[in-house]
Amino acid sequence: YVVNVAKPTKKGEFAEISVSAPGLNDKKIFRVKRIPDPIPKLGKSRGGAMSSGEFRIQPGVFPVLEGFDFDAKCGVTGFRLVQVPKRKDPIVSVNKGGRFTQESMAMIKKAKASDKFFFEDIKAKCPGDSAARDLGGMVFNIR
Repeated sequence: YVVNVAKPTKKGEFAEISVSAPGLNDKKIFRVKRIPDPIPKLGKSRGGAMSSGEFRIQPGVFPVLEGFDFDAKCGVTGFRLVQVPKRKDPIVSVNKGGRFTQESMAMIKKAKASDKFFFEDIKAKCPGDSAARDLGGMVFNIR
């Protein structure tokens, strides 16, 4: 079998799929769509209030393709984590990839009620991407 991957360069592009076998020669036209931007999540949450216990057990930020018809896997390439403890200066940690660095894990293990955690500049790559996509950010209020 010979399989070629379609890589659209603009919206609404079409791909022609040809099948050749003994006794069969057929072509079909398919519309090719870019994989939509994934939704960054921490556990099952996109942001808001989270208990300190639940927050501390999270391994990192992961992209979720909601409502997409195919089983594509995207990966977080990096993000910035900012902890804002009550009445203290913010603490910043830069993460490469989706999993928390040791520095970020140390911040998270100290999470207390009334702390805020900002996940900023979350970037991800999906199959066929030449550059990382900007997924925005998330904010968590620790309760």
